[in-house]
Order: sequence, then C-alpha cells, then structure tokens
Amino acid sequence: MGFDELGHAFEKLFKERKLLLIIMGIVVAPLFEETIFRLHLDLKKPYIWWGLGLSLLIVISDWFVGLALMIYLLYLLIMLHEKSPPNLKMVVYISAAFFALIHLGNYTKFDILSHFYLIPFLVGSQFVGGLILSYIRLNHGIKWSILYHGVFNAVLIIPMLFMEV
Repeated sequence: MGFDELGHAFEKLFKERKLLLIIMGIVVAPLFEETIFRLHLDLKKPYIWWGLGLSLLIVISDWFVGLALMIYLLYLLIMLHEKSPPNLKMVVYISAAFFALIHLGNYTKFDILSHFYLIPFLVGSQFVGGLILSYIRLNHGIKWSILYHGVFNAVLIIPMLFMEV
C-alpha cells in the first residue's frame, strides 16, 4: 500500500537523543497540543486567542495545516463576535481532524498527492484520540486532557526504551 516508503520523523531522534524525545513527547507536546487543539472547545474568546497565537508554531512546521487552523480559529472568533456560536459537535470534530492532520508531519517522505489514500490509516488513531481528549477537556478540564495526553504518550514512548528500534 505504500507504508514501506514512509519513515517516522522521530526515528533518528529516538536513536540519538532519547531523553529529549521523552521530554518532548510526554511533557511539551501534550501541553502545546492540548492548548492549541482543545483549549478553545468551550468557545471562550481568550482561549481561542491562545490557540490562534500558539498555532503560529504549527505554521512554521506545517504551513498548510497551520494556516487552515488559524483561519478556522478566526472563523470561531467572528462567529462569537456576531453572537452566533457554532455547533459544539462541529467544533469538536474539526478540532480532532486538525489534531490528526498535524500528525502527518510525523512521517518522512510523505507526499500528500501520491499517498492521499493512506491518510485515514496514518492518522485515524489520532482523530479518535482527539475525540477522546475533547471529551475529557469538555467534561473534566484542560489539565486532565493534558495529563491524559502525556500519560498516553508515555505508554507509547517508554516501552521503546527497552526495545531495539
């Protein structure tokens, strides 16, 4: 199907700088990703502004997804300003989709035009994870979604320390 052509962006980092990958994956990524993709879910303007500001980090690494996310967050601000908040289900699904799409950057040699059919397989689990994290965020708060995200990443990353990757 073309999976063998793709490499993972963190393979070299894991072999050469395991501690950095652990810190980035368990602490930094959950903190930033939850702030960018889920803080705004309760549709409060200051939280949308936080997501908008931090989404500049995404534009640096993945300009297309980052720019689309920024446009979407601006749309949310406009809708709130006009006193016409969007449907919460739509906001959750779109947030999960952006969360999934940003993880396409984890794959090296990924050409969207020649591998578009792989996208659901490559990031489907991140989409479902984004829905779960959205549920946690909306029902228990942002700190719990950050904690869950960090623990989830730890469960994936720490066992790799004991395996030959």
